[in-house]
Amino acid sequence: MFQGKPIIGLAGGIASGKSFVANLFGQCGCTVINSDDLVHAAYVDPAVLATVRQRWGNGVLRVDGSIDRKALGKIVFQSPSDRADLQALTHPIVDQIRQRTMQANIADALAFVWDSPLLFETGLNDRCDVVVFVDVPQAERAKRAA
Repeated sequence: MFQGKPIIGLAGGIASGKSFVANLFGQCGCTVINSDDLVHAAYVDPAVLATVRQRWGNGVLRVDGSIDRKALGKIVFQSPSDRADLQALTHPIVDQIRQRTMQANIADALAFVWDSPLLFETGLNDRCDVVVFVDVPQAERAKRAA
């Protein structure tokens, strides 16, 4: 609970329909907090940019100096230690943004919905009052992902 409002975690595989379900919750008066959006916000933080540049070099930056998520992803998804370093850098900032978002929406939110692909991996599920698992048959997920 966050100030008396429940926290609902969304879990499910790639292309399972989590975003669709999150939108339904939003239509019902819940404040939906998308972790991917929060990571985008963290990536513009000057301290994050400087650390990413220092740790992984200019090859993970675009011409405009912003983080090239695809280039960075190629590195961190091949190396557990690089992934852990990036998560240690970004997750505290993402959590701060999540907390500020909930505080700013407390008066209007029926509940808070955390749409987070790493809900269980990061332990966020332990902070949820309930977790909704979204699933569709594997063939449908493959079709959607294509």
